[in-house]
Amino acid sequence: MPVTKRFGGESDQDGQRSKGVTWIDVDLDSPDDRAWLENWDEIGSPTRSLLREPVGLQQRQQLDDGLFLGLRTPRSDDLEQLDQLTDLKLLIGKARVVTAHAGPIAALDELRRRSGAGGSLTTPVDLLGFMIAAATSRIERLIFDIARATDTAEDRLLDEGAPPSAHDLNLLRRSILRVRRQLKSVQQLLAQVSTDPALVLDGDDRQTLLRSSEHLRLYIESLEDSRARIELLQEHADAERAGTMARSSLDLTIVATVFLPLTFVSGLLGMNVAGIPDEHNPWAFWIVSGALVVIALVVWVLLRRRMRL
Repeated sequence: MPVTKRFGGESDQDGQRSKGVTWIDVDLDSPDDRAWLENWDEIGSPTRSLLREPVGLQQRQQLDDGLFLGLRTPRSDDLEQLDQLTDLKLLIGKARVVTAHAGPIAALDELRRRSGAGGSLTTPVDLLGFMIAAATSRIERLIFDIARATDTAEDRLLDEGAPPSAHDLNLLRRSILRVRRQLKSVQQLLAQVSTDPALVLDGDDRQTLLRSSEHLRLYIESLEDSRARIELLQEHADAERAGTMARSSLDLTIVATVFLPLTFVSGLLGMNVAGIPDEHNPWAFWIVSGALVVIALVVWVLLRRRMRL
């Protein structure tokens, strides 16, 4: 059987809780929960199919049984696994929220722990806002790590003059893309929910959605700031690399230019023909070699001085 919990509510004279929201949590990995969902006659067949089937990055659909939302959320609290997402499906009714998922989800575990002190959760939108906040607050640690890694790379560049490696920058970019994609999908989903005419929202519900949207906006702005800083670091690294290549090309050009007259003279004297001057002079080799060294030094000095100008 799925876990059923009651949040909020007020007691009347007979001790009955007249207001509040009921949360029904269905674990699709449990055969009993799946059987219960198949036989639950309070929802229609299309709703039951959506609760069973996997979802994409984000999904929203208005049904006769309520508003269906499909999210991708971190399964674990482990920092190394926060970018590993799983499906979380919600059916939001007037006084009931149904969640369907496969296996444990950290945000739902936190909601279960909140059940003993859930006085502030009195509407379905309150539960939606709490689950979104619980899911995205975990991603905050990833955002903090990305910002800290970016700070470290900038400090090394400013203090030591050592630009970050392309591998490190690519890892940071991948992390930003994964986290930003998830946050943007939830932000778009919240925007659709807050403007859905079929979902009756009071002032408190709208404030809950606005707070969740504001948190997501701040997270996304932090990621955009890190991305812009990484692009600047990449531009600096590319400039350093281009400067190194230019200096290497300059050195190779100078060496090739220095050896050009030497190659010409050695090729000329190496021809197998008769009549070469001083062919039998024992000092001819040293005279030619000395002349070539002088030519090489003169060319080298002239080129270096011209390049500096």
